[in-house]
Amino acid sequence: MGPKRGELYNAMLNGSSSDALILTCMHLHENTTVIMEEEWINFSALIGKTPEFPYGSLWNQINKSILDFIDAEEVDAKDAMVCTIQLMLLYKRCIEINAKSQPLTINMLRQKVIHIFPEKAVLSAAGLIKYKDILSVLNDIKNSETSTESDISLFCQRILAGLSKVMSENNYDDMRNSLEYLCKKKIAIPLPTLYPCPNMEEAERGEIIWFIWGALMCFYGDKNGSYKYNEATKTIVFTNYTLFVTHWKRTTNKDRIGLLWGVPYALNTNVIPEWTYTEKVILDKLNETGAEMWKSFVLDQQAQHTENEIAQNSSNKSKGKGKNKKQNIDLNIIAENDPLDILSSYIPRKQTYDTYDDEDEAHEKLLTNLQTNSLQRLQYNQQNEEHENKLKSAALYDKQLDKLEKHIPYVKTLYLDKSNKFTTSEGSTNSKKNKNKQQNTDLTDKIAKTESLIRSFDSKYFG
Repeated sequence: MGPKRGELYNAMLNGSSSDALILTCMHLHENTTVIMEEEWINFSALIGKTPEFPYGSLWNQINKSILDFIDAEEVDAKDAMVCTIQLMLLYKRCIEINAKSQPLTINMLRQKVIHIFPEKAVLSAAGLIKYKDILSVLNDIKNSETSTESDISLFCQRILAGLSKVMSENNYDDMRNSLEYLCKKKIAIPLPTLYPCPNMEEAERGEIIWFIWGALMCFYGDKNGSYKYNEATKTIVFTNYTLFVTHWKRTTNKDRIGLLWGVPYALNTNVIPEWTYTEKVILDKLNETGAEMWKSFVLDQQAQHTENEIAQNSSNKSKGKGKNKKQNIDLNIIAENDPLDILSSYIPRKQTYDTYDDEDEAHEKLLTNLQTNSLQRLQYNQQNEEHENKLKSAALYDKQLDKLEKHIPYVKTLYLDKSNKFTTSEGSTNSKKNKNKQQNTDLTDKIAKTESLIRSFDSKYFG
């Protein structure tokens, strides 16, 4: 069974990178990527609600990555994990901004934007042409002496004239506040055609968000308008709009409103999209280890599947034991490669290694009955394969420590000597050598120095 809807979103919201990476892999493995994409979109919309957001270009870069992932015929597990972590890193910045800012009530917003929408503002002839796709002309005043423009038409022109002014001036804060204010007014403006709504029912309902989306796309997509047309800004608007209507349901309007409010800051191309040094270290490490993490996850899922099949023919006690062991394996595989803890991605830091004495004894018992019971033969083969996979995982652990030993001296001694047991002969030899070395006082001092360096590293970047 795949992850439940909302679990990935909550993991990202709570800053739990290990859980978020596990859930990302689970969505991919269980083929529930649509749910994962919806939660990415909703989380990106949460970021877009941030007032005075200074990282719009970086946000737009992530939104493009989400859209590319959705459109791709084949998906890359590493790209999915990177996308999850990028959203978490950017949201972490938003938390700091939101902590310093005061939420704006509708009255506060009105005070900020009322000057943008003067009562008698109307569109020019060019403006009427620009926005013709979303303007509902109820009365043709050119062909009838008795007809007059409707109140709704005048109100729409007032909104569009004000928005056109701040968009032409690239006044991002006023534009952002105007969009939020208009959405919170909950005004109904039925649209004359389907565009830009997902269906005609929505067009007839007239929720104002569709009118505003239409205004943005008409303005930035008009090659013949007075505003200097720019393909880059058009792409930014259409990227956010496309995410807004992807896997659309009426209930998603509220969850995704941040994709609309944040458009002005995404349009601010004067801000260079860059990650900080620490963020780059995290993302680079994930790019390096992502493929390996995915392979480990798939291998573990296969082992779990084998365990489940065996458990169906075992006692209740065996079922419970297998279940508990699977939960530990899941967490270790991903947590050891958690990109938000760089040092732990190299060093799993577990105090003891798993022992398989009970399993080996079970293998021997199964072996005695192989000639008379074909089902037990199958169980033996499955358990033996699982046993071999766990030995491979232990060998991978050794390889990680050997690699880090080249950069931080005595790390292998420091961590392996905390273990009382090791399943491979190589590990046993290393453990004995390390215990002998610890008797040397000078070496002990060097190990203590290395441990101090590690604590300093953790404190500097992840304290």
